[in-house]
Amino acid sequence: MCAIHRLMAHIWRVVVSVAPGVVKRIGDMRGYGRYVIISHGERFVSVYSRMGEIRVKEGESIPSGAVIGRIDDGSRSIHFQIGHGGKPVDPLKYLPQRS
Repeated sequence: MCAIHRLMAHIWRVVVSVAPGVVKRIGDMRGYGRYVIISHGERFVSVYSRMGEIRVKEGESIPSGAVIGRIDDGSRSIHFQIGHGGKPVDPLKYLPQRS
């Protein structure tokens, strides 16, 4: 199963952190656009890309559910990834089930 998921959403919808952590990196990468990487401890990270507005700063500690930004106005999705020990893992194993 693919370790990177494309999550569909409405334009300018907010993006929230899946768990508490520290913002490790904010940048821009060709093909992925603006991105945020959050470290959650125990060698887990989450990556959010194709972001429009980013509302956090590198080094900032954030709680679970914190708004980290909004989806790019030219996109209807974000790329979301969870990594553990430097390798991508299936994020669906860590996210709550949809009701």
